[in-house]
Amino acid sequence: MNWIELHTDTSASEQLSFLDGAQIVSLCAKYGCAAVACTDRNSILSYLAMEKEAERRGIRLIYGVTLDCVDRDDRYAITLLAKNETGRRNIFALMRLLDENQFPFGCCVTRQQIENHRDGLLLGASAVDGQLIRAIQLRRGVHRQKQIAGGYDYLEFPLEPYDTAAQLLQLAKEVSVPLCAVQNARMDQEPSEAEIQAFQAISYDAGSHERPDPYLPPEKLTKRFRALYVLPGEGEGMEQALSQGPAQIMEQIEPLEPLRHLLSRNADAVEHERQKQLRIMAEAALQQRCGEHPAPGIVRRFNWELERLEQLGMAGQILLMQEIVKTAREAGGRVSIAGTWNSSFLLYLLEITELNPLPQELEPNGLDLCPVSLLGTEKALLSADLRLPGELIPLVKERAAKQYGNKLLQIRRMVRGTRTEDEVKTLIEQYLMDCCSKETAEVLREDGAFYYAVHGYSGRMQMDPFFTSLHLLPEAADPSALPVGLGAPEHILSMSSFGSRGIENIPSVLLLGSPAQSVLVRCAASTGVRYQDIPVDDKAVYAALGEAYRVGDTETPVAAACGLLGTGVNEFDTELYHALDFADLHSLTRFMSLAHSAGAWQDNQQSLLQGGTISPAQLITCREDVYRYLTERGASSSEAADFMEFVQFGKAARAGYSEAQRELLRKCKAEEWFAQACQNIHYLFPESHSAEYAVSLARLVWYVLNYPETGAIVLGECSDYSVGG
Repeated sequence: MNWIELHTDTSASEQLSFLDGAQIVSLCAKYGCAAVACTDRNSILSYLAMEKEAERRGIRLIYGVTLDCVDRDDRYAITLLAKNETGRRNIFALMRLLDENQFPFGCCVTRQQIENHRDGLLLGASAVDGQLIRAIQLRRGVHRQKQIAGGYDYLEFPLEPYDTAAQLLQLAKEVSVPLCAVQNARMDQEPSEAEIQAFQAISYDAGSHERPDPYLPPEKLTKRFRALYVLPGEGEGMEQALSQGPAQIMEQIEPLEPLRHLLSRNADAVEHERQKQLRIMAEAALQQRCGEHPAPGIVRRFNWELERLEQLGMAGQILLMQEIVKTAREAGGRVSIAGTWNSSFLLYLLEITELNPLPQELEPNGLDLCPVSLLGTEKALLSADLRLPGELIPLVKERAAKQYGNKLLQIRRMVRGTRTEDEVKTLIEQYLMDCCSKETAEVLREDGAFYYAVHGYSGRMQMDPFFTSLHLLPEAADPSALPVGLGAPEHILSMSSFGSRGIENIPSVLLLGSPAQSVLVRCAASTGVRYQDIPVDDKAVYAALGEAYRVGDTETPVAAACGLLGTGVNEFDTELYHALDFADLHSLTRFMSLAHSAGAWQDNQQSLLQGGTISPAQLITCREDVYRYLTERGASSSEAADFMEFVQFGKAARAGYSEAQRELLRKCKAEEWFAQACQNIHYLFPESHSAEYAVSLARLVWYVLNYPETGAIVLGECSDYSVGG
């Protein structure tokens, strides 16, 4: 069925909805819709997510929005659809005006502002809170209703309320404006009673008594329209609203290039130039550090990494990271890079990372970090989490903006804020008392799904202060073509997204304020000892850490340092300490990997170890342990890397092994405990991330032991933050 879904509200809309953008597109594609419009109330935050899912599902996306509008007579909602690129740009311009306009009753655009930006737009009389619907409900005269209807390109025709909607049939005919059937879906197809009650509780708290409409498949929606509008004169107009009207609108809408493609335009050519630049810099760095004749093993590792980076198109990512890290260090900060980046010898040469990842046979001071998680798969890694002292983030952004200009895009993440537990309980109790029977209230008080739905959807949209994502565009961006504004610092392009981690195919970094890195810098300043000069093999450090876990005193500076790096002195981590008994950097790294993994210890390897099936040295603590186990038993690098990737994010736990994977295990003569343990794992930490954590922790403890006054710095920071990195 070539149904066209002309009005949707996602969870990014100011209109309450339990559906996210990808869900809506997926539902529309499932039922054969030809196109789906994104028309969130006062929001375009779902554009990126919806266009990505639409491209994946092979369905047309119509860019639109529903705006709160004000004129001399009334306030109402008006729906806009972009016919072409000019129209989409005008939506972006109106969104900027919406942010700028401040009325006593809230943010609105004026009707005149919409008229000034009408080129390329189709104006729809909204079925919810729209000007025409309000005129009918307020019993405005027929002449006034026709006058209003004539100002629109199409009229939205809702299933209900019948008395109001039925009048639209005659109006549309008299003013010759297309009538388009729409639904008001706010929930998935078969919501639970708990979800319905939660929706109603949130609506009641907002001052309405709205009951949510689940998404209706087009065939079912069509049947309901035909069953409801059966009076003489209704049938013909209703049939036009179901097919002819939407088709007329769709004929005017041109396919638009996805915003993601606009942002990454010319990326391949720019990446090619950056690869040339990176190769020159890397070869110079290798010669400077290792001399004119490096050991053959080092040359092989260097060439392999450089070739993989070029094959995967990661040169631009490396150069962006280098610039950001350099800026932070010049400002006196330390940067810790999360994930698998610390396993790269090339990044170490370029002074982006501090850890020497080489095996000890090539470099005595190397940490022997396996690079396969970063470069062993066919997937490019075009993002990095950079953790640095939070106070330096504005400075880093400012300097990056000056250097890159309109090539630098900041993604500001919007999230739905959560209310406090007391506020949620108050909201719920008021709803249960005013709107529910005693029996229903008793059931809902015991229903966790009801509580969590209220908790998750009742908050307002707000900026996530801990999310600062910078993206390096391949060419200077035209702000008018994108949903961006100019943020602080001046001239940095700034875009908001709802739950989107980033944009594909272009380099990006996520700047995160890290209390652990702040403390290291402050300890260095206080003592005059550079953190880079602190030995990481001091036995006193590991003895102090062991004592902290044996004694269990959570109030000491050593325990506080553990908490800053995410492994506090608690029952779970103490249990892991006794299992691994770390005494050096290598064993501390394994401990931290296992502590940050999920499903790898409890109800899994814990029983294997206690039962004597495996020894502590055999424990799978990180994703690279899976790779090493298989390659040592004859698996090729690609086979082991693919199996590791399947296990590390819990796919084996969710889907089980394929026959090919079982055959690989048989070929490698994998022990039963290994296959069993891998299938119970939900997430495995990368060892190079754990190694960075371990080095930071060892240095913090060294400061505390050798300069006791720094203990106050560590304790003070830990009182403000629970976890750093």
